[in-house]
Amino acid sequence: MGNTASGTGGAYSSLNTLIENNEITRCYTGVGAIGVSATYMNAGTIIRNNTIGSATSANNIGLRGINISYSASTAGVGSATIRNNDIRGGSYGTGYSASVAGIEVGTVNAGLIIDRNNIHDINQPSTGGYGALGIYVSGSTSTSGVAITNNFIRDCKMVVYQTASASTFIPAGVHIGAGVTNVAFNHNTISMGSQLGAGVNFSSFCVNSSVSGVTFASFRNNILRNTHVSTFAFGLYANATANISGGAVDNNDYYVPGGRVGYYNAAPRITLGDWQTATSKDAASISLDPPFVSATDL
Repeated sequence: MGNTASGTGGAYSSLNTLIENNEITRCYTGVGAIGVSATYMNAGTIIRNNTIGSATSANNIGLRGINISYSASTAGVGSATIRNNDIRGGSYGTGYSASVAGIEVGTVNAGLIIDRNNIHDINQPSTGGYGALGIYVSGSTSTSGVAITNNFIRDCKMVVYQTASASTFIPAGVHIGAGVTNVAFNHNTISMGSQLGAGVNFSSFCVNSSVSGVTFASFRNNILRNTHVSTFAFGLYANATANISGGAVDNNDYYVPGGRVGYYNAAPRITLGDWQTATSKDAASISLDPPFVSATDL
């Protein structure tokens, strides 16, 4: 944990580190579990049951709630776990010059488990176009078999800026910007609503698989709700057909009433029927507004 803008290095062989039951506020990065070596990794890292960030802007987390790298090169006993944390971040004032994220997954995180986290109010009000991302996957080397399960992600907001997908200058519940493989993405609930600023017809994503190398082993039992009104608002964006073609994709709820259910095979798919026809997936999926307890209780 630190309060500087960036670190000059990381840890070697920090083994079985447990970060648990903390309240973390007023810093640039809440938990920086950052390694520097694929030989001497920070194996066995567990980050759980923490409250990271604050509803008071001056006490909030600036850049990342959790940033993890070099935890494991192969999935197994030493893989890291991020579980049951409440994470928020960003600014409630005028913002600053950086894209913000609840969790960043860097390089060498094979078998990482991200489970049962409540990621919300990721806020970037800068008019410079900087993004707001719930989970941001930025590293692909030795980052296979990541499991993203049972998470609540809502209200990742920025001043809408562009229609691109391959950029961090976007609002997204989950933004995968590196070619991770065999991702298990199951039982997550993501709610993206209206964005900041007066711009119209700009991009927003529940899940953005923005590069061709990403592969999902499974994408099941998720609720993706995006009520941002735009022809560039998506539930699931697949940059390449191979992102999902080899995976088990079914039993999802895609509710995107003012946008597109998905993007697949180089074209937007407006309705669930369009998506099912194009992908040959999601036979048992639905497109219904989920009955959340409230806008903040999913």
